Amino acid sequence: MNFLGLLPIAMFIAMVILIIGAGGALKQTIIDTGIGDTIGSLMSAGGVSPYVMAWLITVLIRLATGSNTLKTWGMLERLLSLFV
Repeated sequence: MNFLGLLPIAMFIAMVILIIGAGGALKQTIIDTGIGDTIGSLMSAGGVSPYVMAWLITVLIRLATGSNTLKTWGMLERLLSLFV
């Protein structure tokens, strides 16, 4: 049996497990900080389109986690300049 042939499969499985674990950690952080309740109240109280609200939530999470912060801030700045 060739165990080296199984190495790419094992790496793929490890990546999937790592991504699922990171998602679970982010979910727990959102629950523990109370951001989930805040987002829920904004969704139920506002008359904003669900698509716009989903985009805003995505931008806030990307800024909070530091994922492409400069790129996200640049896009947000350009969008805001259209309205101001």
